[in-house]
Amino acid sequence: MDKLGFVNEGKYLCLIIPAREEIAIFQVRQRRNKGSERINYGPLPITNGTDDGVLNGGTNQQWKIRAYRSTPGDRIAGLENIDPNYVDDIFWYTDTSQQFHVILDIKPEFLRNIVYYPEDQPQSWLRGQPAQYNSDFGVFYGRYEYIVLPKIHVEFNTYNETNLNVRTWLTIWYANYKIKNVENENKARDILRRKQAKILTLPYQAKHETVETALNNYKMFSIDLLEEVV
Repeated sequence: MDKLGFVNEGKYLCLIIPAREEIAIFQVRQRRNKGSERINYGPLPITNGTDDGVLNGGTNQQWKIRAYRSTPGDRIAGLENIDPNYVDDIFWYTDTSQQFHVILDIKPEFLRNIVYYPEDQPQSWLRGQPAQYNSDFGVFYGRYEYIVLPKIHVEFNTYNETNLNVRTWLTIWYANYKIKNVENENKARDILRRKQAKILTLPYQAKHETVETALNNYKMFSIDLLEEVV
């Protein structure tokens, strides 16, 4: 891995798929944006009616990482020339030979966040109850790391539980990988045994047709393979 936590060329990513009790292993063949991983995104793409990026006390808002704030014409600085196909979600893609590895840093750190994977599908549960933005479980604060699968819109819900209106700020680091799926189980076992792979868990506990379709593009192995070698 590099100093940001991304996988270097020639090395491997092991993705744990909890809902399937399986893993998928990918070799990173190319880092298409190496050296240019940071996006100083600025305020979250939300509005309180008068001020973009401000989250009022006691309220929540749902959002995706799009190329604009309140209207498509209001492009975020540095994202003005994004292909129109991706303005509603800058990490959405269809090419199964690539992958986005994303790290978010949401400020202020006391804001409570949940992830929907895919959009509108909460992925944290407690005894049959899905996490909500105001839950005391299944939430994250500040930093969040995840992999985007093809044709998946990832969505977030951010909640300000204080009585103060706060200006939000988002910094993004991302790696755009060109990947090759490891399909041979013996090779997968050897990669894991030699500790050549970064291991990351997909935020996927509750099965969803869209995610299942994306996962069907890849060769999977039983999660027991990790127990054998790690």
